[in-house]
Amino acid sequence: FSASPPIAQRCGGGRARSSRHNIIIMAADELLSDDTISYEEASLLRTRKGHDATIHHYRQLLLRNPQDTSAATRLAASKHSPGYLARVGWPYSQVSDRPTRVDQRGANQEDWEGDIEKLRALLRASNYRHSSLRKCVFNLPIGINDDDGDDGGNHCDHRRQSLERYKNDYPMGPTYVRPLVPGQGLDLSSLIDAADGTATLTSGASPIYSKNDDSKWQLPSLQCLATLFLLSSCVPKRLFLESVIGGDDALELLLRLGVVFVFGANLESDEQTGNEDEWIVPLVHLFPLDIPPIRSLSSGSKHPASIDEGGKNMVLMTDLHPTVLGMTSIPKAKVVRDDQDTFHYDDEDKGSESEGAVMYIGPDSLALVHHLHASMSQYLEAKTEDQTFCRVLDVCTGSGVQALASLAMLSDKAGMDPAAIAVDINERALRFTRFNARLNGYSDSISTVRADLLSGKSYQYVESTRVDASPLARLLLDKLRPGDFKLQSCEGEQRFDIILANPPFIPVPPSRSDNAASSLRENDKYVNHTSTPRYGLFSSGGPSGEECLRAIVKMAPLLLRSDAGLFVVVSEFMNPPSSIPLSSVSQETVRDDESEDDGLTSKMERWWDSQCLATDSSDADGILFTNELAIDTNTYAQRRAMKHDEEDINVWREHLLLTKIHTVSPGLMFIRTKNREHDGMKGLKMKHHFVSKTNYGSVWTPHNVAAVEFTRDVLLSLFQTL
Repeated sequence: FSASPPIAQRCGGGRARSSRHNIIIMAADELLSDDTISYEEASLLRTRKGHDATIHHYRQLLLRNPQDTSAATRLAASKHSPGYLARVGWPYSQVSDRPTRVDQRGANQEDWEGDIEKLRALLRASNYRHSSLRKCVFNLPIGINDDDGDDGGNHCDHRRQSLERYKNDYPMGPTYVRPLVPGQGLDLSSLIDAADGTATLTSGASPIYSKNDDSKWQLPSLQCLATLFLLSSCVPKRLFLESVIGGDDALELLLRLGVVFVFGANLESDEQTGNEDEWIVPLVHLFPLDIPPIRSLSSGSKHPASIDEGGKNMVLMTDLHPTVLGMTSIPKAKVVRDDQDTFHYDDEDKGSESEGAVMYIGPDSLALVHHLHASMSQYLEAKTEDQTFCRVLDVCTGSGVQALASLAMLSDKAGMDPAAIAVDINERALRFTRFNARLNGYSDSISTVRADLLSGKSYQYVESTRVDASPLARLLLDKLRPGDFKLQSCEGEQRFDIILANPPFIPVPPSRSDNAASSLRENDKYVNHTSTPRYGLFSSGGPSGEECLRAIVKMAPLLLRSDAGLFVVVSEFMNPPSSIPLSSVSQETVRDDESEDDGLTSKMERWWDSQCLATDSSDADGILFTNELAIDTNTYAQRRAMKHDEEDINVWREHLLLTKIHTVSPGLMFIRTKNREHDGMKGLKMKHHFVSKTNYGSVWTPHNVAAVEFTRDVLLSLFQTL
């Protein structure tokens, strides 16, 4: 560990070497023998033929390449892994011991909740938080480099140092870490030996997990947990028991919760024998997310506070990255009751039902959290009324990252009592959200609603224990009915203060969308006609990429409070305004019916106004941020298609041209409602701003502090008139 940045970004293949400990990460092409199927061929075969058809091939790869420690390979080589994955997130009262091989008979909801509390204690004892990982594990810069020296009064140098310090100290989560892909290996034992147990971290250990209160155990435990849950590398069972605080108890806890499984030493059977040569395989990511305290505008500082000044250290469970899972859908758990009145998952049933994987924490999710956090104090301080209870709605919630992060931000404000509702079509996502709420201490402040925003159908809600939150869930459930949300808007006291959304936005050709996404759409054009789907429920925005976005924008004015409400969306936007003068733009890149300047913003206004004006609902002002340089059709097709697959690239290119998508840009949209009684204007009035390209990256780049400063400064004008 203690890896230099190139190691933290080693997915590109080849060798990566740590400058401190001389650790070599072996890439797939270096490990592979000549007399076996390649990793790329095995992956393609698994995608086309299914998991069971390639188990033997992946076991052969492991036999020939013992240095391969990737979770991706062992998941593909295990006949039980689909059952393990299906079970993740289920309370003990609904799933018994079959997938995990850990006795849970008689376990109930309280046992499950208690184990989540123990997991929180283990993570705290190991200092599993982003600031610790950044400083002590990945050896990334802190503050500014010593050789930067005094700026000599130069304003530009001072600003550069200020931004550099902000970038290095403030980033919220380790998005710079990429998981191991099949064929890669990591020698954790050498890394722990190299650290020599000399590093110490601030103690946050719970009495449940400790080793003689000796802080030197924290670093090996942190290294081991990061290897599993961030890098998606398997860990030898012996090394896990020696390194992780709690040893056997910690392993039993992770097995009970279903976040790891044990891969047997015998590759022919994959059965557990209790042998020390067995491997611990992660089934999820545990993503550490630091939410610093909200700094008041009156503080005089342009940058948010550091996590060292307070705030919330969060951990979010998600499904593994698609490059690790090798799939975008998870077999749906079939929970049945046996003769002893015990619930269990029927892992012998090979039915075709599946549910979408829960999206990993990507740059889009983190961008929304990062930019919202930077402007939250502006929004709250601009509100005229003294409000203590704040209602938040998170649409397309996934793991619940945005809802939970907003609760952390708002809870930090003295006297604020926030509650959130998380909405998703994917039942698995809502299970993960409830797990994460319990893990981070917000289970009493969040309710979940399962609903399909495209059809307007609602299915169920799970309310929190708080009295104030459950009526909001019932309210939203009542509003989600067929008819494109053409209903009377909510009463004023029942509306939401903040609505957040990270909808699926990729304009996926129908033939490349996976069955979990297709099955939720009643239109035949969404039916999957290919054996190689790559984009699933959390990513596919329909052929236009805008199906979910359109539904959410139309819904927002019906549910958002009519004055000082805030609506924030992160998405890829199709055909954004161009920073290139019109005379320099090819005629093929401009739509026939709309000019480059008003097309996208006008579309947002039309969607909003279609409900707003019909129901006398919320008037609003909005700002859309997109990159200065949008992505052209050819580049976008190459990024989204299968690598080096010209046929797939052509499918994407032809689809984009057919749907009149000529350019794409990641972006953020902020809308705040206002009372327009004095100016006589109605509906939504949108403005657009380009985010300039800098050395820090684009608007979504997690550590692009220049972009965060820019959006914060622009949004100040949006909030000043509240």
